[in-house]
Amino acid sequence: MSSELLVGNPKNSSDFIKNYGALGAFVILVLKAPLIEEVLFRSWVIPSKLNIFSSILIFSYFLIVYLFNEKIHNNIILVNIWLVINGLFISSFLDREMCSRACNYSNIFIIISGIIFGVSHLINFDLSKCQWYICVPYIFPQIFSGIIFGIVRYKYGFWYVVAVHSMINLTSFLAGFF
Repeated sequence: MSSELLVGNPKNSSDFIKNYGALGAFVILVLKAPLIEEVLFRSWVIPSKLNIFSSILIFSYFLIVYLFNEKIHNNIILVNIWLVINGLFISSFLDREMCSRACNYSNIFIIISGIIFGVSHLINFDLSKCQWYICVPYIFPQIFSGIIFGIVRYKYGFWYVVAVHSMINLTSFLAGFF
């Protein structure tokens, strides 16, 4: 998802390589996308003000970029200020007790984040050529990997899951050469 929102709409890694060159595709697929997707989808698996704030911030940014596309680039500083204020406002409603109670539901958060991760990857398919429900079975691997990423995030931490996600994306990137 984040790759598409950041750079256009290539549908696979060979399209990324054609459109952005090998180095650009590597940076987007292997470095940038896993980092952003992990903040967006799994930082809130372990609830804290910082984790929820960062997820809200990234989600709001992608929503604005997706909805307003080119129009926001002229006002990017204002957009970033608005995003920080928005994230601070929403996260100000959280207190430590609420975050610690939410930790009891981490298993549910892991499953929800996996489902959202998988559904967000519907954007990888050209839905103009097929009905959306035909593409749904193809997102089951993303849902499964999203749940696995959530478990890795919960047990081993943020940077470990970013590394695992990057390695999986690296295999996709390398497959684009064949």
